[in-house]
Amino acid sequence: MVKSGFVTMETINKRKRSVEKIIGERLALKDARRACGQRMLDRGVPIERVSYAMRHDSIKTTQKYYANYRKKAVLDNIYGAIKGKPDGMP
Repeated sequence: MVKSGFVTMETINKRKRSVEKIIGERLALKDARRACGQRMLDRGVPIERVSYAMRHDSIKTTQKYYANYRKKAVLDNIYGAIKGKPDGMP
């Protein structure tokens, strides 16, 4: 299934089907991609790195599709900056 360090589409589809079976819903792979990009941003990965990881031509593309910052994450970061703690750490 995994050859030379690469994951085949067969492997991805098998995993996708097993997750769909567990949750009882159909999934689109683009949703997983978007969730991955959003999760990286939510966890503080700089947008430039997320853009590179997603192979976007520009950061504007990343901002368009993945910069859906969650209100709590933004507020936590602002609070952390005011308190002098990086990335909203308590």
